[in-house]
Amino acid sequence: MAAFFLATGCLGENKDISNLPEYAPLIGKAYRTKVDLVLFRLSGDKGFQIGAVGEFGLPTKEELSRVFPSKYKEFTILAVLPSGSEFKLQKVRMEGQGYIYAYVEITKSVDPQWIGKVASPNGLTEVGRGKEATFAPKYVEEVPGK
Repeated sequence: MAAFFLATGCLGENKDISNLPEYAPLIGKAYRTKVDLVLFRLSGDKGFQIGAVGEFGLPTKEELSRVFPSKYKEFTILAVLPSGSEFKLQKVRMEGQGYIYAYVEITKSVDPQWIGKVASPNGLTEVGRGKEATFAPKYVEEVPGK
């Protein structure tokens, strides 16, 4: 997982690869969360990430603060995106030395300050492992017609 976060700032070519066949059909598709997710930043990072509560080192539901922003280990937890929140796949980029990241735009949230924010869905998709930018069905479902 550390390599996932170290890509930012590494030497290499940064380019949008959203038009590649494995990603292009998915760009613009909307997804609805099936579980609570957290919006966070890793210490020293400027961008937002979305991750599953209790996974990839993020706090469990019991460890999660009720006041945001809050610190948890190397994370700054900015918000909980409750089940029913929505986002759309905006782009897929190759950054640093070949690391691949998906980016989503939050389109529906109980807290309107997060609508329109772009985040990387940490661990919710296999795109970082060179696979299609599909999302794990235990976290999200596609929103038909959006």
